Amino acid sequence: MRGRGGDGRGGRGHRGGAPATGSATGTGGAGTGGRPGPEPRPPARPSAGRGQGAGASLTSLLGRTRATVLRAVAAGATTGELARVAGVSASSISQHTSVLREAGLITSQRQAASVLHTLTPLGASMLRANLG
Repeated sequence: MRGRGGDGRGGRGHRGGAPATGSATGTGGAGTGGRPGPEPRPPARPSAGRGQGAGASLTSLLGRTRATVLRAVAAGATTGELARVAGVSASSISQHTSVLREAGLITSQRQAASVLHTLTPLGASMLRANLG
């Protein structure tokens, strides 16, 4: 309908690139009555245990459990051993080792009733770079 804005609110329309309410920086806006919004937040800090000390970047990249598994695999470990070290179930470790294997960081070989996991050269490189 002519004479009305294209914003669907029936009020005065808005033309141009700036927001209809608030400032051109995007504070304020619909539902705020043009009032400035909250102050921008500072960048998120790493949570406790993450982002601190040796191995922090590995934990940030892989997650706590997978980083723990990768470190434990450095000496060679079975699925059961990894489950004990990581504090999770054997089925959960199987999922984590599948992801690490698909990423080319570990290899897994069945030996009788167990599966032995070892680092690939890429996995070993990743650990060396992270700890060094």
